[in-house]
Amino acid sequence: MRYSPSLRGFFPEFLAYADLPPDLVEITDAYHAELMEAQRAGKEIVPGADGVPQAVDPQPLTAAILRDMMSLSFAQLLIGLDAEGWLTTAEAEAWLDGTLPAPVAALIATLPAGQRFAATARAKRPTMVERLNPLVVALALSAGRSEADLDTFFLTYAAV
Repeated sequence: MRYSPSLRGFFPEFLAYADLPPDLVEITDAYHAELMEAQRAGKEIVPGADGVPQAVDPQPLTAAILRDMMSLSFAQLLIGLDAEGWLTTAEAEAWLDGTLPAPVAALIATLPAGQRFAATARAKRPTMVERLNPLVVALALSAGRSEADLDTFFLTYAAV
């Protein structure tokens, strides 16, 4: 079995490849099986200092990584905005019909002219709303909400 530290992948000898990475290291089939068992048990396979793969405990996710993973459907967003009082029910219902709430429209109006249409299209009919979307962050901050408030909001309404 061969392992590429740069690609973090295995390359069995019995397969033909058009190109192979130059940093391959050889490992035994028995060691590969041991690594696969460790991975099934929750370990992460990473290259060691010498390039040989090793199984290690995964690193805990940072707040930045967790934020990058957070998203809500449009329905979850509106339910949360209404429930938390960030929007009135009338504003949330109007948004469902395609009318942007005044704070959203006002923020979009501050964008450079070349970015407004795309921002409006994304805001009017989003399928998913990402936690780190600059418009989401700016709206929350303009409403006096903290990063922690926004994290809690996304965690809470992802379950709705």
